[in-house]
Amino acid sequence: MTARHGPGQNPADHVKRETAASPPALSPAFVGPGKQLGAFLRVAETGYTICVCNAPADRRRILDSLLPELADDDIGVFELELDKSAASIPGRVRVALTTDAFKALAARFATVAVSITGAEATITAAERTSAGRPKVIQGLNQQRDWMDQLGHPILFWVSEWLLGLLPRIAPDFWAGRSVVVQFPPADEVRAQAYTEVSSGPGTFNSLEEAKRRIRIYQDLLRGETDPKTKAGFLHNLAVLHHALGDLDAARKLYNQSLAIAQELGSKTGIAQVLHNLAAITQGQGDYTEARKLYNQSLAVNRELGNETGIAQDLHQLAMLAHDQGDYAEARKLYDQSFAIVQELGDKTGIAGTLHQLAMLAHDQGTYAEARKLYHQSLAITQELGNKAGIAQTLHQLAVLAHDQGDYAEARKLYDQSLVTKQELGDKAGIAQNLHQLAMLAQHQGDYAKARKLYHQSLAIVQKLDDKAGIAETTAQLGRLAEVEKDDRTALGNYTQALSIFEELKSPYRDLAKKDIARMRERLGDEAFKKLCDEVVAEMEGLTANG
Repeated sequence: MTARHGPGQNPADHVKRETAASPPALSPAFVGPGKQLGAFLRVAETGYTICVCNAPADRRRILDSLLPELADDDIGVFELELDKSAASIPGRVRVALTTDAFKALAARFATVAVSITGAEATITAAERTSAGRPKVIQGLNQQRDWMDQLGHPILFWVSEWLLGLLPRIAPDFWAGRSVVVQFPPADEVRAQAYTEVSSGPGTFNSLEEAKRRIRIYQDLLRGETDPKTKAGFLHNLAVLHHALGDLDAARKLYNQSLAIAQELGSKTGIAQVLHNLAAITQGQGDYTEARKLYNQSLAVNRELGNETGIAQDLHQLAMLAHDQGDYAEARKLYDQSFAIVQELGDKTGIAGTLHQLAMLAHDQGTYAEARKLYHQSLAITQELGNKAGIAQTLHQLAVLAHDQGDYAEARKLYDQSLVTKQELGDKAGIAQNLHQLAMLAQHQGDYAKARKLYHQSLAIVQKLDDKAGIAETTAQLGRLAEVEKDDRTALGNYTQALSIFEELKSPYRDLAKKDIARMRERLGDEAFKKLCDEVVAEMEGLTANG
């Protein structure tokens, strides 16, 4: 099985992204206060600092940025979130320090700080609207020595609103603080966050980086009122979910962005979303719907004269033809796309098309040409620092070595590719590698390992609703069963795979037919018919039982 999706199908081709060099985890507005907070934790054995920050997501980002550095200094952070059920903050903290989670941190780190959030949630609605004293917050003042008695440094997170109440409601608690660390107001943070996600084209190079960007977009969306900006944020957030394989979330966000773009009459926005919705549909094997959406996007891009968009749509239409075995049409469309990206000097597009042309040569058996084109693509993606593109081309070079019987080289390249895809959280790519490693184990006679890897791959593609991937792995499980002389399982798997391949009009349907024909010839017509009847009855029974 060769990979169906090369670098050109990266949904992030249609997004304004950060540069490849990752920005700091903290925005510049937070760096100074972040260092101040880290300095307190490095010297404090007890005591507490009051941390002022309005946005929960910002608090999360601040802690995420500090945790690795603190761990290097043998400091752990136990996080406790209060809610309206807390009758006493000191009591809630003391209980938390008896939990297994806290004990595990205490066993691992020399110092464990306690980060307390959610103090505002302990204040009732009546207390918020009256001039009274919130009971739980007032309780901090009545037990003013409790934090020192705990023997752990405390981070007490509050909003600007609660900060204004503390000196009046809990003056002794306020007076006993070690320091107040104040992070900037939300508007200033939003301005910096917007800069971070709008600073230019690039790719994310780790799963954590992708998650950080998701949090930034979520924060920006909460306060965004401009429809055009909101549509862009929704689209780019969808791209991140798409790249991580969270397809339901991606589709929902794309459709929200599309609705706004249509309302605004933004043809550029409409074309971008249609292209990426088509990519989801293509990845799940619905080629008819994907082709319709790509052609809709292509029509809009041609109307706009958007050469980049035209090249991307042509590239994906070429991949559709390629996936369905129409190599002449695929070559024609790849060449059209390649001419445009060369004229534009679009290195990402050039690398993606070289990769796909290599796959085309590979599928047609011209291995020397395929290897040359893969290495040309790889050189560009390495120059760009595009880890996703590098991983995909390494995967295909591994398939090439595998097809030529160089199993040691194939395994080395598969493993290199898999490590990168795991770092990126690329679920579809991980499934591809697991499938190929299973085939390698099968070809080398390690059937138990092959079966385990096939099932790991199958679980992922089923979750992604990748019909082509499901069919290919099911067919391979059939071949494995046939080698092990389990004819009933083999025929059942071949039949299931053929049904999906027929639906997709995939060239792999011919392989599934050959598998079934081979079984018929080996078993003889009578035995084969009997086995077919048993398999059909079993499959109908499974369908009837849901």
